[in-house]
Amino acid sequence: MTNRHDPMSGDNTVGRPALRPRPRPSGAWYLVAVAIAVLGLVGAWFLGERLPDPPAPVAEFGSGTSEIVRLEEEGLTILREYTVSGARCAVQDSAGQEVDLTLTGGGLEVTAGGTTWAAVYETSQPVPPGTYTVACESYGGTDRFAVAPYNQFQGSVDAFVYSTLGAAVAVSLVVTAVVFVRRRRSRRRMRIMSRGAP
Repeated sequence: MTNRHDPMSGDNTVGRPALRPRPRPSGAWYLVAVAIAVLGLVGAWFLGERLPDPPAPVAEFGSGTSEIVRLEEEGLTILREYTVSGARCAVQDSAGQEVDLTLTGGGLEVTAGGTTWAAVYETSQPVPPGTYTVACESYGGTDRFAVAPYNQFQGSVDAFVYSTLGAAVAVSLVVTAVVFVRRRRSRRRMRIMSRGAP
């Protein structure tokens, strides 16, 4: 005798397609990773727009020459026209004493008069306003240099902006990698289980 399914019996399993398993975790996590990167980019841009402009150069000079500069603000930064060549510089105060310099961590740029300057050296300790003699020489021999007061807070905030953006991108990449690996393992387990199913 042929068994017929009784729709009133409450057993609705007959004829219902089996739900296809999906790899875990959900692919929506990729969107989360993208959102983190976008938020980091927007946040860094917002902070950058809120920052005050770095101090403009007070003097410019060519490679292999020296310049006597008068600073009205504390701190001294040596800028170089944006190039890839290396350079060495020296600074003396009004008494002829050598002023210790340290390489900047990068990231601080100043655009003035259509020229983009990159900070290369700063004084190891904040120096008082006064007169200083600055000399620089680039390995290429053709670079131009400039001197500007340096705002320590400006440099710290610049570093924070770049760190925020870098952290957001790093977290986004980690999330993407973890989701990709776990989903690939999930698909592999699903294939094995489907082969062993009766």
